[in-house]
Amino acid sequence: MHLNQVLLWPRDRAVIMQTFSPELVETMRAALEEAMSRLPSEQAIPRIKAILAECILKAATEGQTSHDSLVSALAEQLPAILNVHLMQ
Repeated sequence: MHLNQVLLWPRDRAVIMQTFSPELVETMRAALEEAMSRLPSEQAIPRIKAILAECILKAATEGQTSHDSLVSALAEQLPAILNVHLMQ
């Protein structure tokens, strides 16, 4: 598998192969790292990073491809993610 190919396994659908350009992969990586750097250290755990990465993949699949739009998509969902996954 190339770095720019991502397999998505939706729980209720068949496997989808999505291909992203190397530039978009780098943009997604930078957005994830920026979002993680904004979290307090006790919240910046691998489980949260994985969930945020899933959100970025979903947003990119839906056409959000700029750094700012990806970070905004994460910012919108972050409170709910932290609420659900840090309370477990």
